[in-house]
Order: sequence, then structure tokens, then C-alpha cells
Amino acid sequence: MSPDADLGPNERRGELPTSAEIAREVARVGRQNGVAPVTVVVFGSYANDDPTPSSDADVVVVSPDFEEDDVYARRFYWDWDWNHDEFPTLDLIPLRPDEFREFSSRSGHIAATAVTTGDVFEFGDGARTRPTTSRV
Repeated sequence: MSPDADLGPNERRGELPTSAEIAREVARVGRQNGVAPVTVVVFGSYANDDPTPSSDADVVVVSPDFEEDDVYARRFYWDWDWNHDEFPTLDLIPLRPDEFREFSSRSGHIAATAVTTGDVFEFGDGARTRPTTSRV
């Protein structure tokens, strides 16, 4: 058993991941579960380069593969496979492309805040492992 076995995930993480590493992991877990993200937006403290070991990762994930109408039920794809030892707790907003377009254009909506303040990673067909990034 490792010496940090009694520590929580936030205390075990030594070096915090970058927003690009979080986006790649979100895409990897999504693809593993049949949901290929086309866009991942990491915002909040990780995009601002000021996370602490207790910070969660605020993420919008966009995929045409979401079948559920309930946005909260879409989080299921990341519930069991998220690597809590290497990555922070995930605060995920899963949207279809049409929802993302609509919500990201609404002033005051959290998706609009995410794209204007966060790091946007495009995965195209969801197959790339190295995302491209841009600030919108």
C-alpha cells in the first residue's frame, strides 16, 4: 500500500494538471464510453492558472453522441472512469452542439462564461489525442 493511501485525492496529487491535460482526459474517458467530444472547454481556476489542490475542474464537454435529454444524466459517462488520483474532481456540463451554440451565445449563461474566459479545445471528430486550443 502506498504511503499516501490514507490521503484523499486532492492531497495525493503532487503536480496539478494543466487545462490541456484535463481536456485530453475528458475526451479519453468520453471516447472510452462511446461519447466522442468535439469541443472541451476548461474554465475557472485551471484556465486561469491558479488552481489549488482542492480546486475542481470546471468543464463544458460538447458531443453529438449525447442521447439523453437530461443534461445531468449525461454526466454518467464520466462517473466511474474518471481518474481521481491524477485529476481533480470534475464539475462537468455536457452539451450537444446545438445546445452549446445556443447557450454560449446567451449573455450570463455559464456556457458563455466558459467560452469567454476558458481554454477551448477542439477535437474535431473526437479521434485526436492532442487537442488544438484557442481563447474565444
